[in-house]
Amino acid sequence: MVGGTGIIGTITGFASICVNGVEVHYDNNTLVTVDGRLSFVRELAVGQVVVTRALGIGQEVAAKHIELY
Repeated sequence: MVGGTGIIGTITGFASICVNGVEVHYDNNTLVTVDGRLSFVRELAVGQVVVTRALGIGQEVAAKHIELY
């Protein structure tokens, strides 16, 4: 965790997205950007490095923004 509300890591699985062992929930309204440009959740894939801004505590949080690198 970074600052309690950010997670930086590689996507390792889906149900939501699993990043560094944390399940990060998202939906079609979650803001997704790629190198600063607007994108879509369908662009998420295992192996991508992401920075997420999320709400919640523990091992399950909800993404407000997912940035792909």
